Amino acid sequence: MPLPGHAPRPGEIRRKILGVLGVAAALAIIAIPSSDILRALRASRRLISGFEPATLRSVRVRFVDPSGSAGVPAKSRLRFVNFALKSPEASKVSLIGEFNGWGSAELPLARQSRSRWEITVPLPQGRHYYLFVVDGKPETDPRNPDTASYAGRIASVIDVR
Repeated sequence: MPLPGHAPRPGEIRRKILGVLGVAAALAIIAIPSSDILRALRASRRLISGFEPATLRSVRVRFVDPSGSAGVPAKSRLRFVNFALKSPEASKVSLIGEFNGWGSAELPLARQSRSRWEITVPLPQGRHYYLFVVDGKPETDPRNPDTASYAGRIASVIDVR
């Protein structure tokens, strides 16, 4: 700003205008790539949030010996069993069964696609009863026709060998 009674020189006005334009251009250059970065981060967050890493979570499972005494069977007797459910409208799917106290520690399934949910659980050999919990509602496994009454409820049955 010129002093009172002092006229600005023509070069001074041009220099100030160029300075303001330079600052505006620098801000535009900085803002464009950061908006691209933010857009990419949002897209990756949407991708990641669709896939819950349930297999990486620490989950406590208490195995119960069929003879009635609690204990963990030898590792060689454990089998990895894959549980899967197709439920496109579900927002949360968990697995409960006699192997985890019927929900004392629900096992969350990971969304693998828009409609497919999965989890792999180590189970000892023997017969196991289980249910899926879809948005808070227990359901039998539609892919498994073997069901039985267990603890007053109809549950899906799987024989692990």
